[in-house]
Amino acid sequence: MSGVISTIAFTFSDLLLLVNLILINKSVGLGVSQPSLIKLIPISVVHCGFALIFSSYFDKSSQAVMAVLLAVYYLRFLIFPYFLTLKVRFISLYMPLLLISLDSLTQSCVSWIFKLISPGSNEWTINKITSMTFQLFILGLICFLNKKGFFKNLEFAFKSTSKTVGILILLCVFIMEGIVTLISFDAENVSMQKKFSELFLLILMIVMFAIMLLLIINNMSKKYFKDTSDLLLKQIDTQLRHYEALDDMKKEFHSFRHDYINHMQCVAALISSNKNEEAVQYINKLSNSKTITEKPYECGNHILDSILTEKAAAAKKCDTEICLDGLFTHDFDPVDLCVIFSNALDNAIEACRKIGGHKTIDVKLNIQQGYQFISISNPTNEENNSLLTTKDDKTHHRFGINNIRNAVNRHNGTFDLSNGNGLFCINILLKL
Repeated sequence: MSGVISTIAFTFSDLLLLVNLILINKSVGLGVSQPSLIKLIPISVVHCGFALIFSSYFDKSSQAVMAVLLAVYYLRFLIFPYFLTLKVRFISLYMPLLLISLDSLTQSCVSWIFKLISPGSNEWTINKITSMTFQLFILGLICFLNKKGFFKNLEFAFKSTSKTVGILILLCVFIMEGIVTLISFDAENVSMQKKFSELFLLILMIVMFAIMLLLIINNMSKKYFKDTSDLLLKQIDTQLRHYEALDDMKKEFHSFRHDYINHMQCVAALISSNKNEEAVQYINKLSNSKTITEKPYECGNHILDSILTEKAAAAKKCDTEICLDGLFTHDFDPVDLCVIFSNALDNAIEACRKIGGHKTIDVKLNIQQGYQFISISNPTNEENNSLLTTKDDKTHHRFGINNIRNAVNRHNGTFDLSNGNGLFCINILLKL
C-alpha cells in the first residue's frame, strides 16, 4: 500500500513541478499567453508516463540504466517547457535546477527529522509526500503572487540579478543538501560512511573553489561597470558645466548688447568734453568683459570642448592657462575621450599647482595620414624619469595613467610618456 502511495505522490509531485516551471516562465514573460491544449495534453501524458517508469525501475536497474534514467529525468524539465514557450533564456534553464535542488533539500531535511523522531519510518514514502507538499506550496505561492501582481517585481528581480549570483545560490543549496545528507547518512559499515564523507568533502572543496572564482568574476564585473558609470556621470557633469558657462556668456552678451547704445553715448560724451583719458579707461573696462575676451574652445568635438572648458576653469585657480591648437573632428567613443583628456589634464593641472608663476598647458591636435595625433604637455619642476607620481593620491594617479593607456589600446593606438627639460608630455596616436 505504501508503495502505491509513494508512486502516486511521486508522479503527482513530478507533474506539479512541470506545471510550476511553465507558470514561472509564463509569469516572467517567457511563455505564450495561453498554452495550447494540443501541446499540454501529450506533454503531460509523456511526462507522467516517464515518472511512473522512473519510480518503478530506477532502484532495480543497473548503474548504466540508472544514469540514463536520471539524465532523462532532469532533461524533461528543460525540454518540455521549451516546447510551450519556444524561448531559451538563462531563467528557463536556471529555474528547473533551483526548484529541483530546493525540493531535494526539503526532502533531506524532513527525512532527517523523521529519522530522529521515528527511526523505523518508510523513508521513500516520506520523501515523495514531502516533495508533493513542497510543489503544492510553490504552486500556491505562484498563484498568490500572480493574483497580487507581485510577479512584475519578481520579473525585474530575475532580469537584474546577475547569473553569477544565481549560480552561487544553486551552489549554496547544493552544499546545504550535502551537509544534511552527510549528517543523516546511516551506514552499518563505518568504512562506507568514511568514503561517503571523503567524497562529499572533495565535492565541497570543488564547489567552494567555484564560489570563490565566481565571486572574483562578479567583483571584477561590478568594478568595471562602476568605473564606466562614474566616467559617464563625470562626462555628463562636464557637459552641464560647459552648457552653464555658455548660458552665462550668452546672458552677459545680451546684457552688453542691451547697454551698447548707452555705452557709446557715454564714450561720445566723454570725448566731446575732452576727457579723452577717462574715455580710454571706459573703453578698456568694456574690453575686459568676459563676453569679449573669453571664447569657448572649438576643436570640432563638442564633448572635448566641454572637457577643455571645465578643466580650464580648474586650471585658472592655480594661474594656469590651457591652450588648444588643432582640431578633433572625427567620431570617437565619448567615454574613452573623457578618459584620455580628463585624466591627462587633471595630472597636468596637479603638476602646475607645484610651480609658481603663470603656467601653460599645451594641447595639440593634428590629423595626418589617417591618424589623430594628440600631445598634452605641461611644465614641471621635477625630473621624474621613472614617471612615478609625486601626488599624495598615488593609487588614483596610477589608475589614471593606466586608464589612458587602456583607452588608447582599445583604438589600436600608441601611448608614450616623456619627462625632461622641465616639461612633461603625453603623446598619443590614434588610428582613425
